Amino acid sequence: MTDEYEEIEPGFQWKWVILSLLVYLIFYFLPLMMVPGGIISGGAANELSVYVIGIWGTAGVFIISAIMAYFSPGITVWEAVVSAVGVVVLMVVVLSLETNTLVLASTSDVAGFSIVLLVVFGMAYMGGWWGEKLQNIKDIIEDYPMELEHEENEEEGETDITKK
Repeated sequence: MTDEYEEIEPGFQWKWVILSLLVYLIFYFLPLMMVPGGIISGGAANELSVYVIGIWGTAGVFIISAIMAYFSPGITVWEAVVSAVGVVVLMVVVLSLETNTLVLASTSDVAGFSIVLLVVFGMAYMGGWWGEKLQNIKDIIEDYPMELEHEENEEEGETDITKK
């Protein structure tokens, strides 16, 4: 590797967990809490906000995990997964504090929460995996030394593109 690449730390990187958590808080958690029906807005949910919460609630986990895995050096799939699960736990804590009751009081609540955690875990892992794949493709394209030379065969009127 050349000097232009930064040193990549092997193993689990907590700094990417913290950075991913901050990105989740700003671009995932905050918008979900501000739409009508969210905790911060205080208003009643309308039809559009239900769709926004449903779509961004699932797709946002995938998208943010993919973005974080794409932009982080090295392989950082698990860091985005830990951050996504952390945001879900944070949402339950905030909801419990907002309503001043224990949100996971019954076994059906715990079962629902477990299903949500599994879905978030799966979406975050898939997003992180896709982000890493896109990062690898970008690196391969950038690192591949290919120069195209355009030669025109004047006698036959054909063009020939060859690798140098």
